[in-house]
Amino acid sequence: MIFKIIAIAIISVILSASIKRQNAEIASLISLAGGLMISLLLIDEGKKLIDSFSLLENEISAAETYILPALKILGISYLAELASDLAEDLGNKFLSNKIIMGGKICILALSVNIIKNIINLIMGLV
Repeated sequence: MIFKIIAIAIISVILSASIKRQNAEIASLISLAGGLMISLLLIDEGKKLIDSFSLLENEISAAETYILPALKILGISYLAELASDLAEDLGNKFLSNKIIMGGKICILALSVNIIKNIINLIMGLV
């Protein structure tokens, strides 16, 4: 999988860099096409990962308390970084920073319940 991603990225970068001098718009489209191809590869892997976590969730009784919020936090962090990088690539650093801040606030909101549950678990042991 990683070799496919690297190959697509290298080919896209080389093609984009070689064409950029002649036509910057085409170079941007090549970069965009490479990014979309990589994203499509990652969607399949993401589906497999979600299925694995679903099986894990069925086997563990504490999944709803700890695993699901942790997966949501992971998803928020990836999506926020993706959107932030996209905004920054398009030249909007201000919006990029706000996306990151929004992602951190969402992660913090989800973390409160996990922290509360961990504290309750520790207090129950004492």
